[in-house]
Amino acid sequence: MKKNNIINLYELAFKSKNRKIKHYNMNSSELTSGDLGAIKLFFDIKELLPGQLSYPYHFHSDNEEVFIIIEGEATLRQNNKKRIVKKGDLIFFPNTVEGAHQLYNHSGQSVKYLDLSTNLGIDICQYPDSGKINAGSANIFKMADRVDYFTGEEQIPDFWKK
Repeated sequence: MKKNNIINLYELAFKSKNRKIKHYNMNSSELTSGDLGAIKLFFDIKELLPGQLSYPYHFHSDNEEVFIIIEGEATLRQNNKKRIVKKGDLIFFPNTVEGAHQLYNHSGQSVKYLDLSTNLGIDICQYPDSGKINAGSANIFKMADRVDYFTGEEQIPDFWKK
């Protein structure tokens, strides 16, 4: 199947993400980065509804991320500072704690934005507010469960004792 490498952002259809927590509901474009044949980039066009949060406050270990605000205005929390972002703004999030981010739609109108990131293998997300990590494929753990690299390795394995 031939991939189409040109899309019009204003002609996209959206579907609900139907999240379990009501203040995290948003819409996502039906078009995926794979539809364009992208391998090393991930993107999604999001529609953040009034009174909604984008995602839990988080940052990535490996992937860099960019938001481009297409329509509307929202409050950005980045590195625990708030500021208003609006149509035309391009916001870069490095893959460090300083890149921690979250959007809140404080307005009465929908906010549409392009969420573009690198897609270079395993990416671990950390969530400072809840003390969690997401190791991919919905493998989510509390940081409090973090252990030393050699925890559980203090003894020579039985395998070698035979």
